[in-house]
Amino acid sequence: MHFPLRASAVLSFVLASATAATPILFEGQLLDGGLPANGRYDLQIEPYRDPHVGIAVADRLTFEDVEVRVGHFTLTADFARNGDLAAAWWLQVSVRDGDSVGAFSEISPRQKTLATPQVGTCWSTTGDTGTDPALHFLGTQDTQAIEIRTGNSRALRVEPNLRLGTQVITANLLSGSDQNEIFPGVRGATVAGGGLPLGLFDDSGASDPNLVTDHFGTVSGGAGNIAGNAAGTLGDAASATVTGGQSNFALGQLSSVSGGSANQAEGIGSAISGGIDNAASGVGSTVSGGVRNCAGGTSSWAGGANAQVRPSVASNFLNSCSGVPVSGDSNGDEGSFVWGDANGGAFTSTGPNQFLVRADNGLGLNTNNPVSSHVTIGKNDGSSNLLALGFFNNVTRWRIGGVGSGTGAAFEVQSGGDQTLLRVEDASVSARVGISRLPTANALEVEGNASKITAGSWLANSDRRIKTDIASITHALDRILALRPVSFRYTEAYRAAHPAIVDRRYYNVIAQEFAKVFPEAVQSSGERLPGAESDPSASILQLDLHPAFITALAAIQELAARHDLQVTELVRLRAENADLRKIMKRIQQQLDTLFAAAPSAPSQVP
Repeated sequence: MHFPLRASAVLSFVLASATAATPILFEGQLLDGGLPANGRYDLQIEPYRDPHVGIAVADRLTFEDVEVRVGHFTLTADFARNGDLAAAWWLQVSVRDGDSVGAFSEISPRQKTLATPQVGTCWSTTGDTGTDPALHFLGTQDTQAIEIRTGNSRALRVEPNLRLGTQVITANLLSGSDQNEIFPGVRGATVAGGGLPLGLFDDSGASDPNLVTDHFGTVSGGAGNIAGNAAGTLGDAASATVTGGQSNFALGQLSSVSGGSANQAEGIGSAISGGIDNAASGVGSTVSGGVRNCAGGTSSWAGGANAQVRPSVASNFLNSCSGVPVSGDSNGDEGSFVWGDANGGAFTSTGPNQFLVRADNGLGLNTNNPVSSHVTIGKNDGSSNLLALGFFNNVTRWRIGGVGSGTGAAFEVQSGGDQTLLRVEDASVSARVGISRLPTANALEVEGNASKITAGSWLANSDRRIKTDIASITHALDRILALRPVSFRYTEAYRAAHPAIVDRRYYNVIAQEFAKVFPEAVQSSGERLPGAESDPSASILQLDLHPAFITALAAIQELAARHDLQVTELVRLRAENADLRKIMKRIQQQLDTLFAAAPSAPSQVP
């Protein structure tokens, strides 16, 4: 059930003819509950001379089962009683549902008829036909502006300017608050909407009208926004744009502020995307958003919080570039990029063409899990393997490795000729370091000689408490005697593969011979013979001479023990010899005594 209509319903008519002598075409709009009606309705129309009182000037007409589509309907009426101009009539309209037999409901107030003139002199509220854009238009033919009002306050003003002869070649468009303003003499300007009376705050916190002060400036909406600098000529800050937001100023020529609040784009061609209390004072400078950022240099960029690119001179405005140190040259810190995190302190450039990022919890590239106070670079899928440069407990450090415990992560330092100077890599069960080479088998591998600045060997843990199954070395001298020390030269092919090797005589043992005595001290080096890199059996052997050194100590001890035995035996023999000498001496003495006591024998020679 659509009706009965209440007093708030609206009905209006336009007459297609101005006399009652011929049928009159009525076009109307019917609203049901404030929305365009759809369906079939019964209508009654009765004309009066007065909008409130008096008697009807013609017979009441009833139209049954009138089709209404999207609120629109047409009727043809032929009032038979009065020849007065229909344009002077007030129509009392009553309505009911088309399927109802009840009483009609009057629509209040009465509606004034409008006699439609010839096409081109007035526009129908439901649209005209047969118009020619060259002849039929809304507007003025003189230099006066045209306004559309709502609530009797200006809602839209189109004003001509910059005449070239009789032709207006540009116009200003001013809409929104009736206190929005385009400065006198400014041409090609637009204030599309928004704005509030000066000093009035609404519940959003916005206040003040929108202004365009220079040629071809634009303010699309918001409140308290200004395009232009309101100083100098009307063209020194031309083509500035503020898209919206609150209290944003596009003060430089070709500058723009997209939104946010309290942002100021001062430099020529400068831009601020949004945020709060940002300033772009350099030529072509940009602030992406954030809070209290200053892009002061030519072609500079600032974003985040409290990021500052030094301007060339102190700012003339109270904004985020005010109080920032100046660069001392004409371009500020041109070309500098500064991003500040939200730690609250100012982060300021110190020169031109810098790329500065402050991120207390780490800067990540290809990773979303950076190390705190580090620059972290991950794999391009962000899953593992990272490089981090930064600080740990106030110590500068590089950190290279995997996010997890995977293998293959490595850090490498190379020379200008791509020669490996240092390589540290994860070998799954342990880390390997190569100096001037790629490590293949050992924890530390060196290409060429190695030295240290003090005498003594490399230290190794040898605590009794970390050892088990301890056994003395036996037959050490025999094992040492089984070794064959040799001198030799490296082959030409091997020297070509290792340019650091000098062609001279070297001293060592043969790995294959050494393995017969100390098999556990010989292993593959991870390298293969030059020219046989794909042959597993061509692995170059390397050895650990330490077992021979320790065994040599045992051999010395064996020799010392033998020497001790020999010394003991020699002492014993010397003692025995001394005893024999004493015995011989006593025997000699006894013989001498016997000879002395015996009678003399005849001196006869036998």
